[in-house]
Amino acid sequence: AIIEVEMKKTLALAFAACCFSVIEAKSHLQIELDSLDKLGRTLVSGGCIKQVLVKKIAIKNQLYPEVIDEIKEYRCPTFKITKYIAKAVTPFKVLPLKAEVSVGNSQLPKRYAIGASVSEVERALGMPSKRNRSSITYELEVVGPGGNTITFTHHQDKITSVTWSWDVW
Repeated sequence: AIIEVEMKKTLALAFAACCFSVIEAKSHLQIELDSLDKLGRTLVSGGCIKQVLVKKIAIKNQLYPEVIDEIKEYRCPTFKITKYIAKAVTPFKVLPLKAEVSVGNSQLPKRYAIGASVSEVERALGMPSKRNRSSITYELEVVGPGGNTITFTHHQDKITSVTWSWDVW
């Protein structure tokens, strides 16, 4: 009976150690994804000095159809950004919709930068939530029908662009 109790204690300790390391790994991954999310949001909110308005679209507000919101796309030297301007509130609320880096950008950590290998990204972020022949996508946060994601597009195992997408609905 004493041996059986000791075995149960040992098994319980082994199970606890296993579970804590899984939880710890998830929290490290979430910290990494949060950091990437923050970087993308910073690109959108900060813009750049030589920001050029490329496209401006009027769109009905989903909650208040009488209100016309705007989507604005800007091009910067090393990235493109898209903002959603919600006009149902005063002052207008500017929300990030998309950020795309497709040329060298010093703000991207080296392991996610243009030219990094897909295996480097997967080593840092684990298995993607979606994969196809030319891209891997990770969920940053599930908030709506599309969720918030970061997609690494690649060619011949090298990252060619990094795209953040945020759901505003």
